[in-house]
Order: sequence, then structure tokens, then C-alpha cells
Amino acid sequence: SGEANMALGLYPEELMRFEGRPEFTTHRVRGNHSTLELNWAEPPFDDQKVRQAVCYALPYERILDRVYGGYARRSHSPICSSSEFH
Repeated sequence: SGEANMALGLYPEELMRFEGRPEFTTHRVRGNHSTLELNWAEPPFDDQKVRQAVCYALPYERILDRVYGGYARRSHSPICSSSEFH
């Protein structure tokens, strides 16, 4: 029928097509959590200085803007902020 009551997992560019259009109602909800996990038991990540260098080198704001289209927030925890365990 071409109708939808709910759409989940839209990419930011897809969501932008619907926002601001009077025939659609959009809601942003928290729920996705992406992480970069390093194996500390194996070189080179067994060296704390290497792990710190990776953390300093990552362009966090650019990733949030370009990959997530500004729809994400940086987390400082391995547990999603929307989790009851956060």
C-alpha cells in the first residue's frame, strides 16, 4: 500500500528526507551503540601508550558528523547511555 507506521534503522541521509515534511512525524530515540574494541593481550595494543595514541588520533567529531550525520553523541563509556545499567 506504500504506507509505513514505523521505520527503523534509517541512515542519516534517509532520515533527513522525512524531517520537516508535514506528512511525516519523526522521533529521534537513543538505542544504537558503536564501539571500537582493542585486544590488549596482543601487540601493538598491549602497550598502553599505543592505545592512548589511538584514542588521541581518532577524529571523533568528524566521525559523528560524517558517518552519523550529526545524529550521534560521543560516549565515554562502553555501556550505552540509554541502558538502565549506565
